[in-house]
Amino acid sequence: MFLLILLSLEGAQMIEMASGTETFVSKGTQLYKDYDHLFKKNFQTENIIVMVEGTEVKSSAVMKAADRLEHNMLTVPGVLSVTSPATLIKQINYKVSGRAKVPDSDREVQDILNIQPGMFESLMPDDTHMVLVIKVAGSSTDQQRGDILNTLDISLKEAGFPPGYGLIVTGSPALRLDINKEISQSMGILLGIASLLMIVVLLLVFRHVRWGLLPLPVVLLGVLFTFGLMGYAGVPMTMVSMAAFPVLIGLGIDYAIQFHNRMEEEIRAGKSSGKALVLTIKHTGPAVLIALAMTALGFIPLFTSTIPMIQDFGKLLLIGVVMCYISALFFGLVILYSFDWISRTNPFGLFKKKKEELDTEIDPSNSSAAKVQKAQALERFLMKVADFAIEHSRVILVISLLTCFIGIYVDQAIPIQTDIITDQSVTMIDIISALASGRVFMIMFGIFLGLVALYSFYWISRKNPFGLFNKKDEKIETETDPSNSPVAEVQKAKALERALIKIADFTIEHSRIILVISLLTCFAGIYADQSVPIQTDTNTFIPQDMPSLVNYKQMQDLISGTGDHLNIILKVKDNSDPEVLKWMDEFSQYEVKNRGHVYEATSIVDLLKEKNGGTIPETSEEIRKIYGEIPESQKKGYIQGSQLLTIDLDIGQAMENLEITGIKELRDIVGEDLQWLQPPPEVTVIITGQSVAMIDIISALTSGRVFMTMLGIVLVLLGLLVVYRDYVKALSPIVPMFIVVGWSGLVMSGLGLSYTPMTAVLGALILGVGSEYSILMMERYFEEKENGLDPVEAINQAMTTTGSALIASGATTVFGFSALIFSPFPILSNFGLVTVIDVFLAIFVTFVVFPPLIVMMDTHREKKKAGID
Repeated sequence: MFLLILLSLEGAQMIEMASGTETFVSKGTQLYKDYDHLFKKNFQTENIIVMVEGTEVKSSAVMKAADRLEHNMLTVPGVLSVTSPATLIKQINYKVSGRAKVPDSDREVQDILNIQPGMFESLMPDDTHMVLVIKVAGSSTDQQRGDILNTLDISLKEAGFPPGYGLIVTGSPALRLDINKEISQSMGILLGIASLLMIVVLLLVFRHVRWGLLPLPVVLLGVLFTFGLMGYAGVPMTMVSMAAFPVLIGLGIDYAIQFHNRMEEEIRAGKSSGKALVLTIKHTGPAVLIALAMTALGFIPLFTSTIPMIQDFGKLLLIGVVMCYISALFFGLVILYSFDWISRTNPFGLFKKKKEELDTEIDPSNSSAAKVQKAQALERFLMKVADFAIEHSRVILVISLLTCFIGIYVDQAIPIQTDIITDQSVTMIDIISALASGRVFMIMFGIFLGLVALYSFYWISRKNPFGLFNKKDEKIETETDPSNSPVAEVQKAKALERALIKIADFTIEHSRIILVISLLTCFAGIYADQSVPIQTDTNTFIPQDMPSLVNYKQMQDLISGTGDHLNIILKVKDNSDPEVLKWMDEFSQYEVKNRGHVYEATSIVDLLKEKNGGTIPETSEEIRKIYGEIPESQKKGYIQGSQLLTIDLDIGQAMENLEITGIKELRDIVGEDLQWLQPPPEVTVIITGQSVAMIDIISALTSGRVFMTMLGIVLVLLGLLVVYRDYVKALSPIVPMFIVVGWSGLVMSGLGLSYTPMTAVLGALILGVGSEYSILMMERYFEEKENGLDPVEAINQAMTTTGSALIASGATTVFGFSALIFSPFPILSNFGLVTVIDVFLAIFVTFVVFPPLIVMMDTHREKKKAGID
């Protein structure tokens, strides 16, 4: 095991974090070539903004400080240009006096500002604010941007701005790094809370077995194996990878609990450790393996997506379920067998002899008498809490619901922050990539803690510090006796088991009503799901009260042109052709004049006309001469080489005002304008840019969601027919899954929730967890029937054995991921809520719909056979 852990750790280090264009668009597509090769690598830039606030920003002292800051930052690798009022003052002063420097007196500075006041409007919006723009390449990495920002902090201190002036660093690169930091901090807290909730749930629900926390380190070991194989297989970590972990943890912990529960059940029935291990592998191993195979079939439709990271998501799920199964089967059972063997044989005389009686553990060597050992303080407390809650369940539920409705009413009075940030550079891609990068560290840390816990279990089993293990000759009361009648089993069962049996009896008694209502609500949910909105405004994914976000919005209010853009790239033979430049000027003016959402159009033509008295030169020679006079830093955003030009259309806050559908319509309108106002011959025009790329990316992420889910259900049905060749065994797990799909849409619509690019792929969670629960329950049902029980007795026995384990694994997953609901990031909160809803519905349908369905179908088949005979 330790060798595999070392190999997995080595493989995990080989995982690459993929967040570029290739994770969203296949490299062979035209969209990838246009956006990545033409626009991003040639024209895209990002701006780091320094806002200076003070009583008089037009003073010579402030301008000289800005000049010093500009000189320092121009030497930093990755900085393309720095523009400030001091830059323009030096240019004008050089033309007027021949000196390219900031004047020494405030009056001289004011005189220069008065010469061309229009040049300073964007950089000095009022008398108390001044802006410095530091331009960096759009293709730069987060590490490079971080280095630039760190250098900027040092340079601001060295620039010598006068006392009393506020300096605010903002812009999309600065905001993105703050988002990364905020996510890392919040994820650490949330994952800590999730771990504690999962531990508490296991202590409450899985307390009828020994070493009830063992499934947690087992599933974490499976996740570690998954990371290792991902590295060796070259599967990258992408922003959608986060959505895989509820699926893997939900399935992995169920595998571990099923094996653990069955082995403890066999031990309580009087089997030796070795015999219990063999029977567990014989009965539970194939059942879980079949469930795993059907789950894998449900993941196959993910490979039909056109988005590469969705395909990688499917690969991660397939690797993960196999690794979690291997971890539960080989390591979970072996560890459990070792613990039980040590507790029985006390091979090295390590354990002290105890006379206290145990009230939960059972020694199969003697089932006639019982001695109970004192429970630990925490366990006793949790048991009392559970018993009290069950005893006063009605009062507790009534009070909970009343306070819930009061809270919903009061919630209406809570103010809603509707001032939403929009920036084409801070997108859903950046936000969720930041989520993924912060999550990798926390998951690896969680795996480390899980392995520490695993070692702790082993140490406790060896040292027995609290006297947890019974002596070999202790007599312990048997919880269940397979030979007992169903009535006797009900009397002996714990509260949870009694409740499960009552649920089964009730659902079977009212089976027709339950199934009709379930199917009707399912179809209603599938219809309602079509109206569930898909949240494409990526700005809503960010918490609106972040200090850096407040600064960013302040910058947006001061500076124009910081919204979304459409970028038109022209492939030409000669970028100095006057006809091409005149067409660019004509088209730009047409778009600004006739398209209400196009506020400004900028290109190399603007700089050319500025240098030539407001007109475009008539010859290529004149144009090339003026090109030579324009600083390279200014040309870079509009011209590359001799054959690439670009027109930048400022479409304002389109992502907020128009959303994806509106931007798509605007792109199509601009495309129609290009057909009507055609460019000169041999000029190729391409509409691209980040806003255009987001249209296709988000559409591909969210479209086909229902199709992929339904295709998965069909594949699982075909797989069950091949495995069982029995229509009852094939249909009985499928119907509950189909119902959950509908119910999920109904709940989403009823609660007013929206799908996001992260939650849109969680249909795989329904297929994975839903098929797992139903198939395991069905396998146990038919196993009990083979032992001679009638259908009702068989489903009752399945509910109290396999069902109790499903409750433990499902509750652990639900409570663990409920912690994400309280994330300050709305996209994470939505992700956690949808995960909890889907897992809860899968549990609910397994215990409410599946029992009457399997009994009805099986009984109908038996009656039909009897009639034929």
